[in-house]
Amino acid sequence: MIGPVLSPRGGPALDAAGRLSRRALGRGVLAGTVVAGLATGLVACTEDSPDPGAPAEDPDAALATEVVEALDALLLLHSATAAAHPRLARRLDAVRAAHEDHRAAVVEAAAAGTGVDVPPVAPTTGATPPAVSPRPRAALSAVVIAEADAAEEFSRLAFRALSGPFARLLAAMAASSHQHALALSPAAAGAPDGGSA
Repeated sequence: MIGPVLSPRGGPALDAAGRLSRRALGRGVLAGTVVAGLATGLVACTEDSPDPGAPAEDPDAALATEVVEALDALLLLHSATAAAHPRLARRLDAVRAAHEDHRAAVVEAAAAGTGVDVPPVAPTTGATPPAVSPRPRAALSAVVIAEADAAEEFSRLAFRALSGPFARLLAAMAASSHQHALALSPAAAGAPDGGSA
């Protein structure tokens, strides 16, 4: 409901006879037109909006997709490195298993929300494997760098998460990748730089 049009002093803009002046009346009509237009727009927006009974999209949906993509990139790198350098496979198996567990946890967290659609299994076909150095030491160093980068990325994404449990999961993943980088660093420094048999 529109209240009385006020004068600059705060009172109704009345003339000497106590009636609304033409200027005040014009302002009132203009204000009424504007409010009516806004109301019409709000009704139209309400009619075009989704059904209130429909589940809302999880605000962390896009975030979960980013996390899965980062994990898939790490898994591909570990697989490619182990395939190129079989002697490194055992050392990388435990790290790969940790990333697979984290991926499963992210998919489970996504499934508990709404509007999140991430593939439940890491892609093993169709994805282009990353280039791996023919030298074991350089290849393992690339994995160390990737793990350190992942730790920073997961930390950054944890601050963007709106869900407390999801933020804690990402923080744990960041700590895990940081530990992987630290654990593999001495191995990378001492790895033979010859053949990969």
